[in-house]
Amino acid sequence: MKTAFITLLALFLGMTKSIAAPTYGFSIWGKLRYPADFTHYDHTNPLAPKGGHVHFGQMGRFDSLNPFIVRGESAPAILMTIARLMDDNYDETGSSYAYLAEKVEVSNDRLSVTYYLNPQARFNNGEAITSADVLFSFEALKTKGQPMYRSYFADVIKAEALGPHKVRFTFKNTHNRELPLILGQLPILSATYYKDHPFDGVNLTPSPCSGPYEIEKIDPGRSITYRRVSSWWGENIPSQKGRHNFAQITFDMYRDNNALFEAFKVGKIDIFSESKANRWKTGYDFAAMTKGLVKKVELPSRLSNGATAGFFFNIRRPIFQDRRVRQAITEVFDFTWINHTLFYDAYTRNRSYFPGSDFEHQGVPTGKELGTLKKYKNQLPSDLFERAFSLPDNVNSTTTRHSIEKANKLLKEAGWVFENEILHKDGQPFRFEILIADQSMERVLLPFVDTLKRLGILVSVRLLDMVNYTNRVETLDFDMIMAGIPQSNSLGNEQRNFWGSAQANNPGTLNYAGIHDPVIDELIELIISSTNYDELITSAKALDRVLVWGYYMIPYWHRSVNWIAYWDRFGQPAISSLYMTTPFDTWWVDIDKDHKLQESTQEEPTKLSWWQRFKDYLYNLYNRIRG
Repeated sequence: MKTAFITLLALFLGMTKSIAAPTYGFSIWGKLRYPADFTHYDHTNPLAPKGGHVHFGQMGRFDSLNPFIVRGESAPAILMTIARLMDDNYDETGSSYAYLAEKVEVSNDRLSVTYYLNPQARFNNGEAITSADVLFSFEALKTKGQPMYRSYFADVIKAEALGPHKVRFTFKNTHNRELPLILGQLPILSATYYKDHPFDGVNLTPSPCSGPYEIEKIDPGRSITYRRVSSWWGENIPSQKGRHNFAQITFDMYRDNNALFEAFKVGKIDIFSESKANRWKTGYDFAAMTKGLVKKVELPSRLSNGATAGFFFNIRRPIFQDRRVRQAITEVFDFTWINHTLFYDAYTRNRSYFPGSDFEHQGVPTGKELGTLKKYKNQLPSDLFERAFSLPDNVNSTTTRHSIEKANKLLKEAGWVFENEILHKDGQPFRFEILIADQSMERVLLPFVDTLKRLGILVSVRLLDMVNYTNRVETLDFDMIMAGIPQSNSLGNEQRNFWGSAQANNPGTLNYAGIHDPVIDELIELIISSTNYDELITSAKALDRVLVWGYYMIPYWHRSVNWIAYWDRFGQPAISSLYMTTPFDTWWVDIDKDHKLQESTQEEPTKLSWWQRFKDYLYNLYNRIRG
């Protein structure tokens, strides 16, 4: 009898041990920054008032409201209308907090994750959000969405509803520690709506919204206006508190960046993210700026450093399949001259695919990283093990001449012959095209084109509008493009879509270069299966080193701050996030500043009546109490 009791007790304890407890957040590395009773992120103001109409500008055009498919050009900021299961906190590594799912439960064996949906969650048409919507969203994205979703969800073998507000995902194995974080980023769409509408269709018919904003007005291709959902169900969720403060947001579309800036100068746009160093230094002398009506700020940012950006070679093209050719072209890109002459020395050259992050490789490989790479020694360039990767720093005519001589040697080794001032191989001239969508980049590229001409390479620069540019890129119809891939502070599944062989030839892929390398594939899997942050860093540095020595792109440049200009009508939290691409969803319209600005910009300022001021005071007081 005693033996039987002990056996039952052991079974009970074993069962208890296997049962995981639901929690308010998830961390890949097991530690969350915020406690269970946190009320808001540090970089938000929970008392921020709601209200005001804000105008942004965007380059290009749009013909679709679906950002998840390859076809069409989706409207700017459409993701504001869509909630996700969990909310990523940008200021900590690999962590997410309750959003549409109020609890998350990862099994102790790490073979499944269960999300408990908030019963109060609603689409803007009043329809409750249920497990059926989660399952539909998962299947639609996996089967009909952009290629990246197939790689993101490749390790999920089953998705099932355990009730109207409970969903479980089961995994192939325990190697992919990031999967609960990835699945938590799942955007939730209406299963009911898509019964009667094709998910992969391109149209401008709004679907039910699960997020804080809904579409108020569309002027096809020209502008779109969002309004904040009245009594939004997620208003007081800690991860959303103090965010989404504007009552209305309009995005106006412009053909080029210069037109967009001119619109900002006259007040048609409220906030402008500057991308041009020369304009930031010399172009803000217009009247509103000198009167103090417009502010310029430099917001510290880590995310701008962490992007993979550059001139990507399309190695699907025969002329770029030889690494020596790609290295030769990289050698003669004179960043030093461009930075000094055109950019006022505002930038730092990237020498990594993860610049400024923990994942940037340094020097020659040593220690654990060297141990990882030794396995592939016969498949990698010998230089990778013998010297640090470097890019030319052409500070004078001697170093410039040296770069050109090195490039000529590499091209000759690759079989290219200089005849009649043009390089030829197999009877064909060396000719390619660089696609751009921003006219201002022509001045950056023209000196590069002239240098390549000296080598015997014929290069043309083609400027396209954003729609045609996007179509060419998504259909892989280009020789070289300028592109950027945002990176997070926790690498994982997304790297398959950026560099993995399975995505190399898929339309819409972010593997712009068309990389198809088994070594890179294995290093990506090591990243995904990392059991701790130190392992992740080791694998990521090894991947970074292999990528840079592959010369798949000419690395871009970065700055450590974001340049923001705005009309002085906004309030901002005391603390800014270092990892948010833009902080605007935490800003709010300050009514006192807004009135002052309106009075300053009127030709004959009209003093507000005491009754209007009293109503504004009550409105501010109401928002503070409500917050």
